[in-house]
Order: sequence, then structure tokens, then C-alpha cells
Amino acid sequence: VDGFKFLETVREENLHEGAVFIILSNQGQESDIEHAKELNVDGYIVKASTIPSEVVKEVMSIADKKNS
Repeated sequence: VDGFKFLETVREENLHEGAVFIILSNQGQESDIEHAKELNVDGYIVKASTIPSEVVKEVMSIADKKNS
């Protein structure tokens, strides 16, 4: 199961109450980002162009926005 299918299943089965969804992927194609938006993710980070400290900073920022 890929990440998109996993996310679809979590949403369909309503297993996500209060969860923050952030995709961390090496796939930076516009079609992948659009698919993520259709699944209403909170963030999309492309690993290949982001250093680990930036990933942490971005995740914290997304989580803070979601929880405020």
C-alpha cells in the first residue's frame, strides 16, 4: 500500500480524529502534490530538497497551525 492509499483508507474509515497529515516524500511532481491536496493533507514536504532541520521546522510549523 502506498502512502496515498493509506491516507485514503484512514479517511474512509474515519481513523483520523485530530490527526495532522504531512506527506514527506521524494516525489515532487505537481501531480503528486495535487493528489495530496485532494486528500486534504496539512503539509507536503519534498525530502530531496529539504535538509533534516528544515523538515523538523516545517513539521512543527504545520502542527502548530493545525492545533491553534
